[in-house]
Amino acid sequence: MKFLVVGARGMLGQDLVPTLRKADHQVVTCGQTPDAVDHALDITDLAGVRALLRDVRPEVVVNCAAYTNVDGAESDEAGAYRVNALGPWNLALACQEVGAALVQVSTDYVF
Repeated sequence: MKFLVVGARGMLGQDLVPTLRKADHQVVTCGQTPDAVDHALDITDLAGVRALLRDVRPEVVVNCAAYTNVDGAESDEAGAYRVNALGPWNLALACQEVGAALVQVSTDYVF
């Protein structure tokens, strides 16, 4: 399967990408990983999300991107909302348009 891992440089992404590759899946990453197929992506930009998904055509998108800074979320509520609510919304819309499944991960580190 072809996966797009968003937020691949974070804690979850760093574990997920090698695991998917070990299982012989094709993996495209977003998140400034030292990877030949890494793409820059701002999940709060719907047009950019749509363009990347149309270009990559993944079967599955795994969103590992999140605003996880507790203190920062308290002082930048709008920024946390954009990344943790608007970003997944944009990914969901773009996934629907290209027929990809979206895996949205949430932990107690997401605010």
